[in-house]
Amino acid sequence: MKKKDFLGQLNEELNDAAPEMSERLKKQPIRTAAPGGEAKPARNANPKPRRRRPIVAAVACAAAAVICSAAVLPLLVRSPAPEAAACLYIDINPSLALTLDGENKVRKAVSCNADGDAIATDSNFVASLVGTDAADAAVKIAERATEGGYFSPVGEGTAESYNQMHVTLKSTEETEAELGEIRGALVEYFCGEGIYVYVEADAETDESARGERDALENRSASYAEWVGAQSAEALTQLTEETAYDYAAELLRDALYKYDLFAEIDALDESIRSDPDNLLGLNYWTVDRNLNDNIRSLAAEAERKLEILYLLYGTDGRTSALAYTTARLAYSASVALADVDALRDLAARGINDESFGGIENIGVRANYFYFVSNDILSELATEIWSGTTSAVENLLSDLGKLISDRAEALSERLSGLLSLPREPIGREDYLEFLRRIGKA
Repeated sequence: MKKKDFLGQLNEELNDAAPEMSERLKKQPIRTAAPGGEAKPARNANPKPRRRRPIVAAVACAAAAVICSAAVLPLLVRSPAPEAAACLYIDINPSLALTLDGENKVRKAVSCNADGDAIATDSNFVASLVGTDAADAAVKIAERATEGGYFSPVGEGTAESYNQMHVTLKSTEETEAELGEIRGALVEYFCGEGIYVYVEADAETDESARGERDALENRSASYAEWVGAQSAEALTQLTEETAYDYAAELLRDALYKYDLFAEIDALDESIRSDPDNLLGLNYWTVDRNLNDNIRSLAAEAERKLEILYLLYGTDGRTSALAYTTARLAYSASVALADVDALRDLAARGINDESFGGIENIGVRANYFYFVSNDILSELATEIWSGTTSAVENLLSDLGKLISDRAEALSERLSGLLSLPREPIGREDYLEFLRRIGKA
């Protein structure tokens, strides 16, 4: 479920949960006289002056003063204004919501989508957020997402592809300064890590933020549990959507690996066929100084072999035998797959129509010839063949998918994250913003 759908459901809950006392108070008329009737006009518009004894007049004046004071006091002495309330929504791919108090300190963290459960259900991590400033909490979440592989640590970003983090601060009061502090802290963190990330920040001032905060604090931290509490049908849909998204992600990664091997093979073949390479030596044995072409081809092959090692653990960087052995084993493992059909599937998108149901058994069989994932394979029959499950089983299946996805992503990018990176300077970051069209 996307963030806008999540907020839509949240608003519906708020409308249904309006307190009765508030409605009664809204309907009460504003009175300017004591209950029991309106103030009556004077009987005589021009009464004759009366002579009063001084003491009687003094008492009357004193009584009038008391009455006036009693009438004016409620106007002067007002109940204190309610404390400001705010929610900080953080979207990376995991989406989280932090509820904040009047001093912008975290009260609670909840997940806003299935991927967010991988973070929000970590009780120790969530406990470390509570009581911290919103900016510090946002940085902690960014750090956790970086370690989890949700930001690519390589490349400087292009207009077509770049890392992005979106934060929205919704509050009952103006929060432009606080939002600037949050955005600044995040940019400083990413630049210090040497990772190019565009931080998009929005502020919303709306009294409804108080109700949103209360609704978030009254629900479970787990998005899956929150959806499951609404209906088994909603949880079934969420499980299917998560499985489809994970299947699409695995297919993209498998195609990237397939193409990476093919690109390395092509570079090696170009090196072998260079006119100056009279012996037809391969990348691992050729003299790179024969000419500029071989030098350039070898440098590109070296880069791709490094990526193959860092992403997939296949180390063919220094040994032709090691690379050839791994290449043959990989080719044998995907020999039965129709790769062109899988490219078409990736382009069309993996969903219920293209992948689910009995009619797509052949599509799924071709998929698993190419993609290896035990968790997804085990759940395929149950999820995509229309078998119904109890809520408890669905929650268990969804939890397995989410944790496996997070673990696989973290493991795949851990090698890239371990590489040394230079901090990003101010001018370099501004150039990045211009490059992606955000400056």
